[in-house]
Amino acid sequence: MKTAIIAIIKIRKTLDFLQYKNIMEKLLQLEIEKLPEGVYLATSDALPGLVAQGESLTETLEIARDVANKLIEARRERQQ
Repeated sequence: MKTAIIAIIKIRKTLDFLQYKNIMEKLLQLEIEKLPEGVYLATSDALPGLVAQGESLTETLEIARDVANKLIEARRERQQ
């Protein structure tokens, strides 16, 4: 069964000219599916490469948030 979930993830962006960390919040839509094995799988069309699996919805959302932050930070570093 697929359920659309909206999760808020926080990403950190350094503003070089101000020399401090500015915390921005972004909304990211996840598609979460409960697999026959009893675990949850989250993906996002808005952020290719995001795949997270957990034993509960809460754990899956936490893992998805961490993966999203890492993917966004990696893309930012490649652009510099």
